[in-house]
Amino acid sequence: VDLGTQKESIEGPITEGSTQKGDTAAIGLGVFSAGLALGELAGGDHGHAAEVLLESAILVDGVTEILKHTTSRERPDGSGQDSFPSGHTSFAFSMATFLARRIDDLGDGPLSKVGYLAYIPAAYVGIDRSEADRHWPTDVAFGAFLGLFLTNVVYDAHYGTERHPGIHSPRGAQWSVEPSVGTEIAQVEFVLRF
Repeated sequence: VDLGTQKESIEGPITEGSTQKGDTAAIGLGVFSAGLALGELAGGDHGHAAEVLLESAILVDGVTEILKHTTSRERPDGSGQDSFPSGHTSFAFSMATFLARRIDDLGDGPLSKVGYLAYIPAAYVGIDRSEADRHWPTDVAFGAFLGLFLTNVVYDAHYGTERHPGIHSPRGAQWSVEPSVGTEIAQVEFVLRF
């Protein structure tokens, strides 16, 4: 599947496949995310948005690098053994997710959804990586999933949802130690609830 899809993307490119424009889009998403977080810090949020952004970036990059070095998948152009997943794509989707969630939470009405447009340049980054023959389509798809999923986990841990308030909510996080004894196993679980 990857080989056929890869050949199709190279033959009929949407991007120029040089990675320069994709890299610029990824950097732009990072700059806008950092700008929003710093603006909130200046506005008195005590660094909560910056903390979410930083934790998300570190977690996404860390998991991406572990997977790259564990799977050792060869790049389509043969330039290395670190193709899976696409780090550029996971970063771009992490930044897009942060922007979408934060702008949605800060705004009111239909304009609060404008942050979700950040997924357009994030998708461009992924397409560009595949068309430049730097990643297989599955590398890009999993990178997008990784950035989106892990950033949502970190975001929800901090800001929570209506049913499950995050650690900065008035109720805060709740830690507990829960022993469990079965017929074949005894264990102790450390649980964090939001």
